[in-house]
Amino acid sequence: MGMTRRTSVFLWAAMLVVPFAFLGVAFTLSGEHAPPGLAGPLLALAALASAGNVVLAWVLPPRLGPSRAHGRDAIAFTRVLVSLALCEAAALAPVVALMVTHDPRLLAVLAADVAALVALYPSDRRWDALRPAADAEGVPGPAAEGPARQREAP
Repeated sequence: MGMTRRTSVFLWAAMLVVPFAFLGVAFTLSGEHAPPGLAGPLLALAALASAGNVVLAWVLPPRLGPSRAHGRDAIAFTRVLVSLALCEAAALAPVVALMVTHDPRLLAVLAADVAALVALYPSDRRWDALRPAADAEGVPGPAAEGPARQREAP
């Protein structure tokens, strides 16, 4: 496992912990002042935001960036990061709603979001699917050669 992929695994693990950390905060808040009229709308809003972000987390990243590239791992890393960020937003939506309403049904939405985040683990198969095809020539373009390389040309 290369350094770039290893870093993406560390990011995945860190993002998996965040919803649970905020869940601890949600449970320490008092539910005495929770507005009962907001429970239903916030449940619907959290579910809708979660579903939308999870769908985007799966659909959007493979479409980002070039279809062919020399720095294939860098593009895969960016795609993994975007998918994790979208899924993290999905997981935080029910936690924030739980802080306001203390509606236990939001835990089911959170469980689905965490399951989606677990499924986004950057495994070998997922990493390869997110890497673009290699350049035809396999050499970097002029921007990667830099000014020193350009001065050597006759």
